[in-house]
Amino acid sequence: MRCIIFGIIAFFYSSFLFGQANHKIDLKTSNITIKGTSSLHDWESEATDFQGSGLFTIEGNQITNAEDILIKVMVKSIESGKSIMDGKTMDALKESKYPVIKFSSTETSIKDNQIICKGKMEMAGASKMITANVGYKVVQGVPEFTGSMKIVMSEYGIEPPVAMFGTLKTGDEVTIDFELKFVSNK
Repeated sequence: MRCIIFGIIAFFYSSFLFGQANHKIDLKTSNITIKGTSSLHDWESEATDFQGSGLFTIEGNQITNAEDILIKVMVKSIESGKSIMDGKTMDALKESKYPVIKFSSTETSIKDNQIICKGKMEMAGASKMITANVGYKVVQGVPEFTGSMKIVMSEYGIEPPVAMFGTLKTGDEVTIDFELKFVSNK
């Protein structure tokens, strides 16, 4: 009987140490930056309100499995520090009708401290399947992800914003840089 009880305890202990756990983004230590170009100068905006989750199996300092990754960015939180530009961004992303940009994974694979994450990106009422190569490291059991991805706005039906009677035009391609730290969702 003792062997059975010991076996059950050992199973749950190993599942705790090496099992799959639900994690969520720590907003205080994570950031998402959107960078682009215009006919006048380069620009940059920060997303200040976003959330995310994922199921990760961590063994030592390696992620051995990742699934159900979900990232949501509140469009209204994308800020450049310039109210006119922020207003143009909200209009271009159709914030009043589509207030959230969302990525949800459909397939992941792991190789050489990178997660190749395929999934659906939804913004401004359009969706597209994309693949993101995301670097990771595990620090004291906390998975940290870094990456950069290019998005072509017109592929989502988004017209790049213009200002000053059309003399200031933004480029069609933007780069999204991110550093995301996930904490266990216990």
